Amino acid sequence: MLRRTLGGMLLLMWLLSPIVYGAERDPLVSAVPRGKWWKMPRLAEELRLADEEKDKLDDLFLNYRRKVIDIKNVMERGWLELDNLLEKENLDEAAAMEEFAKVKTARSDLATEGFRFLLEVRKILGPERYQRLKASFKQIRKKMMRKRYDESSMAGSRSQGPLVGG
Repeated sequence: MLRRTLGGMLLLMWLLSPIVYGAERDPLVSAVPRGKWWKMPRLAEELRLADEEKDKLDDLFLNYRRKVIDIKNVMERGWLELDNLLEKENLDEAAAMEEFAKVKTARSDLATEGFRFLLEVRKILGPERYQRLKASFKQIRKKMMRKRYDESSMAGSRSQGPLVGG
């Protein structure tokens, strides 16, 4: 019975992985940086952000983060309840499906909030500065990837040690 329950949980996690991690890989949502990018002096200067716009972005971000925290709490509670239902001796499939639907809805809500945040950022910046933000972020991401690659290459060559001929 334990093996069956464990197998069911693993299957469920495998089936849910695209739902749970899908929005983070969404190219539209990930087109702009996460966090308070307007606090970066170079980027704020490049976009010519006014203090009023920075204040709007601060308020927007705070409200967005509050909503995300609430939604993630719903998801965590849902996963806990779903796990509890799957561990019971007598499986209540209807209750498990209902809890799964709640988790799936919360995940959708999370993606929706991310997109709403993006829309509001786009409204504040306007089309031209929004495109500049995307382009700047793309360059920053390339530099970071290049730096990680260089660091991993250096670490790999150091870990091999000197070659000793025989």
